[in-house]
Amino acid sequence: MEQGHVDAALRDERSSLRKLRDTGFVPAVLYGGSQPSEPISVPLRELERNVSASRRFVELSVNNTTVTALIQEVQMHPVSKRITHADFYRVDVNQPADFEVPIHLIGIEAAKQQGYIVQQQLRTISVRALPKNAPEYIALDVSSLRPGQHLTVADVVFPAGVAPQTDGSDVLVTAMAPPTLTVPEAGESQAAQQPNNEE
Repeated sequence: MEQGHVDAALRDERSSLRKLRDTGFVPAVLYGGSQPSEPISVPLRELERNVSASRRFVELSVNNTTVTALIQEVQMHPVSKRITHADFYRVDVNQPADFEVPIHLIGIEAAKQQGYIVQQQLRTISVRALPKNAPEYIALDVSSLRPGQHLTVADVVFPAGVAPQTDGSDVLVTAMAPPTLTVPEAGESQAAQQPNNEE
């Protein structure tokens, strides 16, 4: 678990979010655990560095108190792609928690070269683990799949200390043959073009 650091400050919910963003900060919420939710603000650049480095956990310093938090969700402007809001979830590093882990497909180019279509059914897998054991992603090799075959959650080899919560029978990826184009016979094509003069 690679962990970054973000300095945060409590935020007055009555303050202007536009002014906050204009000064280089992002409105956010810290929630989870036994404590109530807290509106906070975080520096945009610090948050961007952690997101671009694919860090899911950060040490979040809020008013001289540091907590370990999961970057649960990041919202971005649809045009500028600038971060406009973030959700942080408090985690206890000594207690297992549930995490949504993204699935990364490997070997997909090999399947394409053989003319197969690989269709991904699920983008994430729910797992339970200590925060330090939570994987950044699950790598799934699809290079050996053949048309009609699929991989389920039960086919995944999870790291030690990581237990899947998604049903084992759920299909993750499926391999399919490309659709074939049916070309009509010459006689059929000509017949189809003949007008029907019968009354």
